[in-house]
Amino acid sequence: MPCQDAMEVNSWGLPWVTPPRWNLVHLDLHRFDYLRNSNVVRHWFQRAWQMREAPLEDCFEPFIFTWIALNAWGECVTEQENDADWVRSVAQDQTLGNSFTVHLGGPTGQGARTIANRFRAYWPIPRVQAWRKDRSRRPETKSVHDRARFFAQHHIQCEPKCAL
Repeated sequence: MPCQDAMEVNSWGLPWVTPPRWNLVHLDLHRFDYLRNSNVVRHWFQRAWQMREAPLEDCFEPFIFTWIALNAWGECVTEQENDADWVRSVAQDQTLGNSFTVHLGGPTGQGARTIANRFRAYWPIPRVQAWRKDRSRRPETKSVHDRARFFAQHHIQCEPKCAL
């Protein structure tokens, strides 16, 4: 795995993959307020938020509603349509980074850290289109390392690239 040696545990106890040296950017986060359809996007997120405690069998809709809202917001504030590009730009924004740091250190930070660690347990996440060509292939265990090794051996694309 390319960034294997870059894994650290940050000051909040979250596993962290040291990103490449990025230049910090300053996005126009207020651009979203001027979007003609910003109320529609907010509505998608509000619907997702109202369903956030849905049982597992009903969690697809809140996930999709959140994704629609997040995707629209990310494309708007970065002016980039490609998911990887706008995610990278959002990650490089100093204002958002500082807000995130403050949030993790605040009273609700422990819950965010717990959820982030739970999410990390699913890494690496395979590109399903590449994996479904041969569904008989499966990692031997559910460990992060075994999954990453399996995907690499079978040339199945996955994210994040630096999952280990």
